[in-house]
Amino acid sequence: MRLRKVQGGAFAIACSLWCTIAAAQAWTFQGDTTPTWEQVIARYRDLDEHHRGAKLFEIGKDDGGSPIHLFVISDGGVFGPDSLKARGKRVLFINNGIHPGEPDGIDASLLLAQALLESDQLMGLTVNTVVCIVPVYNVSGALVRDTTFRVDQNGPRVHGQRANARNLDLNRDLVKVDSRNTQTLLQVLRRWDPDIFIDTHVSNGADHQYVMELLTTHPAKLDPEVAAYLDGTLVPGLYKWMDRKKIAMCPYFETVERTPSKASWSSSIRHATPRATPRSSTPSV
Repeated sequence: MRLRKVQGGAFAIACSLWCTIAAAQAWTFQGDTTPTWEQVIARYRDLDEHHRGAKLFEIGKDDGGSPIHLFVISDGGVFGPDSLKARGKRVLFINNGIHPGEPDGIDASLLLAQALLESDQLMGLTVNTVVCIVPVYNVSGALVRDTTFRVDQNGPRVHGQRANARNLDLNRDLVKVDSRNTQTLLQVLRRWDPDIFIDTHVSNGADHQYVMELLTTHPAKLDPEVAAYLDGTLVPGLYKWMDRKKIAMCPYFETVERTPSKASWSSSIRHATPRATPRSSTPSV
């Protein structure tokens, strides 16, 4: 049953993404920086070359012509989705860099991949779970780096832009599918049919005490049993995990207006799952 498949290792790995601890690592970020697309792919390629349980694939093209990659972590060294599903493996799929000006997920996924592959204990979480990571989805946006994008954001000094090579916001393209990026993502999601899908984002300078915001898919989009598991087990578990780590997390919300006399906030389901409702891709973290 699909609900049972979501539990166990996939849940633990999903939680670990929220608070990956990089202890005694051979590779880290330096100062107030985020790696370039070339550096990100070079690092994943290095992990591929040195670990039997890792493989870097080219899955399609960005609108700018650059390749979009998928990095797969599989404990048994088998990397075909059909073969893995036949063995009963569950799939955790992480998409990064849909907005390259929001690079935290790009960085975190690199650290997560390294932590899993370089620790026998953590790699044990992948015995029944395959981890699929899109290192950078909007490659053309990541290649345009500047200091003037998202100036209020608490993040690296230089990072990519929101739009891709055709000036499309890919987080609004999952229904109209105008971009080659979206065509690639939908094809790979159909092939892998993930149990858990995570799309990483960053708040644009919102000033509050929370380190993390969490937006999950609307329960009405899910099978009732899966919806009950989402609301009753998975989401409460994530909040408890963060509380234990003493990292504040809250539901995703947006501020309205710009001055205290008019300001308010709203929290609504405005994103879409890979099942493609009007705007974008979630869950968002």
